[in-house]
Amino acid sequence: MAERSSYKAAYEIAKPRPLAIAIIELPILYLKAIFRPSARLFAEEGERAKWDIVVVQLFLLVFIPGVLGLIRGLNRASTIRATGGPSPLYNALASLAVGTSLVATLIQVLAVPILFFIGVTIQFLLARAFSGNGSYVSQAYATLLYQVPLTVVQSIITTVLVLMQTFGRIFISPIIGLAIIIYSIFINIAAIAGVHRLSHGRSTAVVIIPYVLAVLLTCGLTIYFARLIISAVHNIH
Repeated sequence: MAERSSYKAAYEIAKPRPLAIAIIELPILYLKAIFRPSARLFAEEGERAKWDIVVVQLFLLVFIPGVLGLIRGLNRASTIRATGGPSPLYNALASLAVGTSLVATLIQVLAVPILFFIGVTIQFLLARAFSGNGSYVSQAYATLLYQVPLTVVQSIITTVLVLMQTFGRIFISPIIGLAIIIYSIFINIAAIAGVHRLSHGRSTAVVIIPYVLAVLLTCGLTIYFARLIISAVHNIH
């Protein structure tokens, strides 16, 4: 208990920054969170968390990938037009590509914040169950410190591969995405450990449990629907 109290006291000197300064310092914090992630970093930054900088980062998380998604959509449309020439069918397909990109962007604007807060809430409740003592806003802020740059980097790489019309993007993009997910899990563990003052083992459990439950749920639903399909096929015959 004494060790836990002294650990907490070591970071209480960190004070929230004014919003303008917090925004200016975001690039440096992103670099630290990605290349030098540690429980200490997230513990100190967690003490500086405020809702205004959380909202700013959520905007970045939605806006930058959204714009890049629109660019990819416009590129697909131009590629379709270049392939088909003045054909009405190809023009219709190009318009469909642009429209699909716009709809996807609108869905992203709504879905990203909702999914973000669902994820943060689940981990927050698990951290509290493991005796974590960090605040909700601290966890949300710490999570965005690595999610924003990783998401933007992945979106930029995907956009570059699409614009270069690289055939290997079909294989490269998923591999890069998987690597980023795995690395984000590693950083997530450090963030939970720092914000909630938890051990590495407990922080790992907080992060891994939702993934395990999601896999089990997916497997269960897959088996259930597979049985329904098989049963329907048998009934037809």
